[in-house]
Amino acid sequence: MYWNATNPWRCWERTTLAGILNGPDDLLVRVALYDQRTRIYQSEFRWPALDRLGPNDFGGRYSQVTLRFGEVRWSLETAADGGRVYLLVRCLTPEKAAHVQIRLETLYLPEDRGQIVTREEEVVARSRTQAWRVRSPSPAAHRTGSTITHPLSRPFIGVIEPAEDPGRRLEQRTAGERVPGDAGTPLTPDERAIAARVADARRDYLGRFSYVPAEFWWAYAAVVYGLGWNMIWAADRREPL
Repeated sequence: MYWNATNPWRCWERTTLAGILNGPDDLLVRVALYDQRTRIYQSEFRWPALDRLGPNDFGGRYSQVTLRFGEVRWSLETAADGGRVYLLVRCLTPEKAAHVQIRLETLYLPEDRGQIVTREEEVVARSRTQAWRVRSPSPAAHRTGSTITHPLSRPFIGVIEPAEDPGRRLEQRTAGERVPGDAGTPLTPDERAIAARVADARRDYLGRFSYVPAEFWWAYAAVVYGLGWNMIWAADRREPL
């Protein structure tokens, strides 16, 4: 259900958890959070962690959800373009997220469906038929094993794309940290380009519903949600946070 053969990646839907992207061959890429001070780890975002379910076309083209991690509010957006999937994570309360870390985890469930190959700054998931590369252009991103970490206080961008070279051996070493970044570090040109792609996908999606009068938007959203076409939990047509 809600499967798009040309782009199997999709974010959340009725049968999955927000924060988990479902790929082919039982491959999962999930966004988890970890509080380095309290050592609280969270990889499943259910009520009341779900703050707002935003637009979702179920095909992987665009989706957005706003979540809570304790007192921290953050937004997760995904957009697909040209065979790639882009993730944009933004903290809406950065003043409360000084010790919170994003963890972008790549895994197969069950484990025997594929193999994870790690390189200097990227993770490659390979099965018998295809391989995917998971990476981040964000300066503060740091790979440890098959997990890419990044401070939540600064916008984080992740990329999932087909891997031309599936890799030949497992590498256990840890990539060296890049130039440190904090909440005030400007976006790099690569990050700005990817953020623009996500914004374009958001604009295209919301533009498809521009004909709905604002006073009837809540009713329209309830109808399409009930039919399973989209999940739009918003009382207006403002762009998601």
